[in-house]
Amino acid sequence: MNPKAAFLSAGGTFVDLVHRIDGNWDGPGLDRWTLRELVGHTNRALVTVVEYLAESGKSAGPAELTSAARYYLITRNQPDSDESIYQRGVSAGVELGPDPYATVQHTQAAARDAVLAAKGDPVLPTRFGGIPLSAYLHTRTFELVAHSYDIAHATGLEVSFVPAARRDAEDTAIAINEMTGWTRDF
Repeated sequence: MNPKAAFLSAGGTFVDLVHRIDGNWDGPGLDRWTLRELVGHTNRALVTVVEYLAESGKSAGPAELTSAARYYLITRNQPDSDESIYQRGVSAGVELGPDPYATVQHTQAAARDAVLAAKGDPVLPTRFGGIPLSAYLHTRTFELVAHSYDIAHATGLEVSFVPAARRDAEDTAIAINEMTGWTRDF
């Protein structure tokens, strides 16, 4: 499965999972995050694709980040990265509004349309440097899969990804581990 297809499949699975959440949005999610904040953070995997693709033709420079693992290495080495990630998740939870499912459904549709409209492999202007869309999509599939499992754990719901999307996330986790020593179990 190519990076676009894996990302689109993982996004659809995430939206389906959110659709099945029956309340308790202020209950436990992951670490300090509530369920709403965890879903908001996970939704950012879709949001940033839309935002970065919209900017790719305007402000992207060279691809300094050539792989998903390199992207994670740079992000993890930022000062206060854990606190920044936490705060963005809190804000993203608020941005879900009164109907989180409708919000993630809308965001997933916008991400799908943006990815399908993308020509070639444009360089995306992330806050950490330029990265090719194909490499960035591996990071987003990883986030969607990993955090959908976190959401499933927090809610007691089942989640299942197509094997190729799960494998894409696992391959990204292996590459991250090889570069950074950081691990993630699925």
